[in-house]
Amino acid sequence: TRTSPSSTSRLARRMSACTSPKAFAGLTAGNHVFDVKARDPAGNESPLKTHAWTIDLTNPVVAIDPSTQPHDPTNGTAASFAFTSNKPGSTFACELDGAGFTPCTSPAAYSGLTDRRHRFAVRATELGTTGPATVWEWTVDTAAPAAPAVDSAPRSPTNAATATLVFHGVETGLRHACRLDGAAFAACT
Repeated sequence: TRTSPSSTSRLARRMSACTSPKAFAGLTAGNHVFDVKARDPAGNESPLKTHAWTIDLTNPVVAIDPSTQPHDPTNGTAASFAFTSNKPGSTFACELDGAGFTPCTSPAAYSGLTDRRHRFAVRATELGTTGPATVWEWTVDTAAPAAPAVDSAPRSPTNAATATLVFHGVETGLRHACRLDGAAFAACT
């Protein structure tokens, strides 16, 4: 069956013409579907071509595995951080002590850390969007504390069958262990 010129013009009016490239602005996050088809001058239509895509405007966020981050403080001079992103397919960049972000993979390992406060930061990039840095800070302290000072103790010799010793450490946050006559050390204050 032939299509009359008047019915061809009716078909053309029902199909909006577009040219390539076809640009769209102001698209929102979510799923989108683009359909395109062609019609020849005789009114014959091509099969529909469809392209679907998702706009994801959520930043990737990194989580550091707490079981891998060093204690704060620590006397260890090495650290290893395992991490993941909430966005599969993310790439990572790590930074230690403000030296600048460089590409990295999980786990990121560091050695030869000196006595001081350290800062590890990691961020993820996915679909061209870089999320905020996730940070862990800790102090490396490998210096042994000075021996506690004994402030008061029994006179020697003495006839007292009891003894009280008063002592203090020279650093804050110290825990002490005491023993008498070579027995095992036990926590004491």
